[in-house]
Amino acid sequence: QINLAKESVNLAKAEYFPKFYIQDNFNFYKNNYNPKVPAPFANLADQFLEKYSQGNQFILGMEWKIFDFNARAKEVEKERLNVQIANANARFSERKNKEELNYLDKSLKVLQKQILALNLSLNAANLAFESVDKKYQAGLVSYVEYLQALEAKFKA
Repeated sequence: QINLAKESVNLAKAEYFPKFYIQDNFNFYKNNYNPKVPAPFANLADQFLEKYSQGNQFILGMEWKIFDFNARAKEVEKERLNVQIANANARFSERKNKEELNYLDKSLKVLQKQILALNLSLNAANLAFESVDKKYQAGLVSYVEYLQALEAKFKA
């Protein structure tokens, strides 16, 4: 976008210079018109009313706007402002992408901490269940407490 805007400035500056052009026109025609021309004018009419004719026109031209009442300068200034806008948009996009990257990095770190915490919670629930299981096998706790420990293990 920035390079395109810079080239637009160069294009607007090019309006200060003259434009040269080349043009070539080639004509060919077949005359099927047979007019009734009086005898004294027959020779003259034959020159203008040939049966077949062709022509070629080659033009070299130059165009240069000298009096444009400052329109070119305004166009160049507009394109310069477009370059500044494109630069600002590029910097904004860069900052936005950096902020999104930082946010995603922090979110990833938070998720890693949550995974670590859940693993520790699972280990604690496993230890608690093993303890309650041994107590249940020894007859020290009731079946309800055993099921509660099993439920806590599966929730972890």
